[in-house]
Amino acid sequence: MGGYYRPKIVQHPRSGEWVLWMRWLVLNNGPLSQHHNTFYLSASAPHISGPWTLGQRNISTQYCDPGDFFLFVDEPSGDGYLLYTARDPKAGRHLRIEALRSDFLSSAWEMGGASSPFFGDVGEAPAMFQRRGVYYAVWGGFCCFCMSGEQGHLCQQWKSFGPNGTENGGRYIHLLCA
Repeated sequence: MGGYYRPKIVQHPRSGEWVLWMRWLVLNNGPLSQHHNTFYLSASAPHISGPWTLGQRNISTQYCDPGDFFLFVDEPSGDGYLLYTARDPKAGRHLRIEALRSDFLSSAWEMGGASSPFFGDVGEAPAMFQRRGVYYAVWGGFCCFCMSGEQGHLCQQWKSFGPNGTENGGRYIHLLCA
């Protein structure tokens, strides 16, 4: 038993195919806060109305049990990226960016794709955009249903995506957070 939610759809800039990602929550009998068994799945279609073909179920990300997410297509390069809440047993919950494989149906981290170090302090409703050659990641805190609301957060990337820098063999995505 479980549920699919938070669908994200982007058009692949090279193939013209539509790519859909959803978060899959596997439910158990405990309270929702104890549900740490989530995955992403992907599908593709020639038209936004379908028919949809399953791409991959249980997409592997560097950190298991991923949270809320956003798909970003870098228009200058045509590359795709996944911005998601990563849950690390030692570091807790933080945001992370991973490059997608060329078909956008899975993460490329296993193949040495570009990835970011952890940033932010837990993320709800993350999004990314590019303006005048500068890339931004924005998100809210981890309390989207609190009566008091939540602060917004922003990170700015001052370099282009893809392999850059010297850490991790030059595969980190560099961010400046404020």
